[in-house]
Parts: sequence; C-alpha cells; structure tokens
Amino acid sequence: MARSTRTIFLDANVLAAPVTRTLLLVGIEAIDVVATWSQHAEAEANRNLRSRAMSVTDLRTTVLESDLSPTGESPTRFTGTTGADRQILADAIAAEAVFLITTDVDDFAEADLVSVKIAAVNPDLFMASRFTDAAYQRALTQLVSSLSNPPKTVAQMHALIGRKHPRLFERFAHLNPGTALETTREREPRVLYRGARCIICARSIKRPESLTLGCHRECL
Repeated sequence: MARSTRTIFLDANVLAAPVTRTLLLVGIEAIDVVATWSQHAEAEANRNLRSRAMSVTDLRTTVLESDLSPTGESPTRFTGTTGADRQILADAIAAEAVFLITTDVDDFAEADLVSVKIAAVNPDLFMASRFTDAAYQRALTQLVSSLSNPPKTVAQMHALIGRKHPRLFERFAHLNPGTALETTREREPRVLYRGARCIICARSIKRPESLTLGCHRECL
C-alpha cells in the first residue's frame, strides 16, 4: 500500500481537545500536511467532548467539508497495543497515514507500530518538530479569533498554549519575547514517541533507537 508522507491520523483524544485540534488543523495547512480520522475515532471523540463544544462531526461536515477515512481491518493482529486502541491503529493504516497523533502514545506497542511502518507521536512534540513560524502564528491567530472566551492577544494565547504544550511554547518563544510559561502547566506524558518514522523527514527506519525524540540526528 502506498503511503503519503503528508498524511497524519488524529486519535480521538486529540479530536476531543478543541485547542489542540485547532492548532493542528490550522497549522498543518501551512506545512503541506493533511489530517484525517475514522468513524471510530470521531465517535469516541464526540463521547468525550465537553458540554457545549462543537461536535467533531459538525466540524468535519460543516467547517472542513471532509470525509472520514476508511475503517481498518483485522485490528486484533496488534496484540501489544491496548485493546481499545487496536482499531485506531488499524484505521490509521487504512488511511495510509505515516503518523498517528495521540496523547496516549504509550498505549501503542512499538513492535506493532514498527511492523506497519507508522509512528505514534504526541501532538506537542509533533507540532514543535514540524511547525514553522508562519504555521504557528497562523494557528494562534485563528484561536484568538474563534474561541468563545479567548485571550485578547496572540502573546496571551501563546502563554495559554504553554499549559498543555510546553515544547511548542519553547520552540516559538522567539515570536513572543517576554511571555512567561504558565506555572500551572500540565505534566508532560512519559512517552512522547514510538514507531518507525522520523517526525521531520518522515523516512522509515529500521532501528527506532537511532532516533532522538523521534527525529534523525541530521534532521534536528
């Protein structure tokens, strides 16, 4: 099966987080990356949305005007992956994605990921690794203009982003000098990357241990 190195698959936990979802969906447009997700991921995300949040289905059909990716076959073959996430991995493969963006990277077994040449990547690490200045500024501007209760300035939004996405905050600190990282930031997950693809160049690899935080050393 041919893979597009432009395609990422969004897990339900990313789709159910409006700020993270918006950062990704807006930012990737500037770096020629395409996001998709399946019926399984969308249904799970809708079940976990906060009250009054726009459903992922409404976002996809009325704002993005995009289709769902196919449902993957034989999810039970991924024996090392957490049961509930086997279908997500199968769907990511069916979507011909090379990156699965998820906040629960540790739920996906490295052996399963390597076997299908896909990488599971935390959204903060993915955005900090791949976004350009223009992509990040575009995403911040969109958040300020679209959220119902947003900070008033892009710099304030940048500070807010640091709560959940400290790597993204630090990567683009030069765009908002003097902005302090929120002291109430969330604890970073223990596992940020697993798999067989360099986050930056998307090349398949044989030895995951040769990467530094999911990236070839020459790509850093």
